[in-house]
Amino acid sequence: MTTLIPLCVPFERRKEAARGGATFNGEQKCWMAHRDKLDALLPFVPYRYRPDRKAPYIRPWLVPQALWGFNLRAFLAPEDWKRIRKDAYARSGSYCRVCGGRGPQ
Repeated sequence: MTTLIPLCVPFERRKEAARGGATFNGEQKCWMAHRDKLDALLPFVPYRYRPDRKAPYIRPWLVPQALWGFNLRAFLAPEDWKRIRKDAYARSGSYCRVCGGRGPQ
C-alpha cells in the first residue's frame, strides 16, 4: 500500500496537477498523490517529501543585525502586506510548503 501525501497546488494549476496523476480529496479539500509517483508533480510536493531535499527543510537567510527583531509587516502599509500575504497563500495553494499541512482557517 502506498502513502498519499498532500500537495501544494494553486487553484490556477489544478489541471496540471490532475494531468500529473494527483487526485482531489473533497473530504480534506486538498490535492493528494501517491508517494511513489511524484516525478510529474515535483513543483507541488512539500519539501519534506521531496527526494532532492534533506532536513532541515527551512534554511534561514542571514538578516542584517540592524533588522533583527523587526517584522516586514510593520514596515508596509496594511494593503501592501495583505497583497503580499494573499499572493504567497495563492502560490502554495494555501498549504505549508514544508510539511503540506493546513491551519484551522
